[in-house]
Amino acid sequence: IDASLKTGRVELVEGDIRDRQLVTDCLKGIDYCFHLAALRITHCAAEPRHALEVMYDGTFNVLEACVENQIKKLVFASSASVYGQAEDFPTTEKHHPYGNYTLYGAAKMANELMLRSFNQMYGLNYNALRYFNIYGPRMDTHGKYTEVLIRWYRLIAEGKQPLIYGDGKQTMDFIYIEEIARATVLALKSQTCNEVFNIAGGKETSLEELCVALLKAMNSDLKPQY
Repeated sequence: IDASLKTGRVELVEGDIRDRQLVTDCLKGIDYCFHLAALRITHCAAEPRHALEVMYDGTFNVLEACVENQIKKLVFASSASVYGQAEDFPTTEKHHPYGNYTLYGAAKMANELMLRSFNQMYGLNYNALRYFNIYGPRMDTHGKYTEVLIRWYRLIAEGKQPLIYGDGKQTMDFIYIEEIARATVLALKSQTCNEVFNIAGGKETSLEELCVALLKAMNSDLKPQY
């Protein structure tokens, strides 16, 4: 961030998307908006009321501010969590959202529907990107609400066995952060609007495979605990 700020082309504003006026002011004179603000899936589960305020009301503030400031296009960070326990593989954008049982996934689905409504009512153009499991530099390894990969990392670093729930055969699709950034910029530049896209690596990795790979990368002799 420091390097970008030194160019003079970036202004950093510390705030909260629940602050309607601040969000509106930040979008004045702006052509395009990337909406990436959200709570983690684990944070939503731990504090559902807080999740409601951020994920629902906060997103509404962003969409409302986009309309008020005549934003040309909004790119929204949705999530593969809308699918929950998917039934079809590979999973296309047409897959139903009824396998989801998380508040986070429900919020992302609701946000997508908000976008459709704002497009219909006000002509707000958007693209929604359903990110799959992201990894890469600057992942939060010390936060309270981390996901499985980071929880394993911390356990291994402490010399403790990583815990796998079930048989470890469950699969996930991982994608590197640079590919996420590239897809997000392309979603803005593209002439295509008002669509939803899966952003994934296209390869299934089981939890067991992931755990073994992490142990190897960390030069650990520990074994997974099931």
